[in-house]
Amino acid sequence: MKYLAILLIILISVALLGIFYYEENLYSKKQRLKNVKSVGSENSFVACTLTSYELIERRKTLLPAIQPFIEDIKELENGYLFKFRNDDDLLPKLLEVIDIESICCSFLEFNLKVEANKGPIWLQLTGQKGTKEFIKENFMPN
Repeated sequence: MKYLAILLIILISVALLGIFYYEENLYSKKQRLKNVKSVGSENSFVACTLTSYELIERRKTLLPAIQPFIEDIKELENGYLFKFRNDDDLLPKLLEVIDIESICCSFLEFNLKVEANKGPIWLQLTGQKGTKEFIKENFMPN
């Protein structure tokens, strides 16, 4: 009987933690949607789901890690093409940026090309109308 009571207490505790976790995630998602930063016309939806704090942190940590490697930037009709010098430390950083940014900015399309013989690395960021303005505001070096 004693073990049954302990098991019941554990099950109730786990259930309460699950409810708390679900409510916290639901609140977080709602808060992110409130903080969405959008660019573009009414007919397009170009938005980042990061909170203002997360966006500031991203600008301070993740993007500065790749910006020193940029050799050239070409403007495209619907985005930008970044040329990076090939460095041993760069590719993992670029993959991390793509992985993280594809989650919070699902409207972005990423095309990565690594040339042979340690040639340059190209990252093309494109998307629907309004994407170019978003990239200019959030990804360009200062």
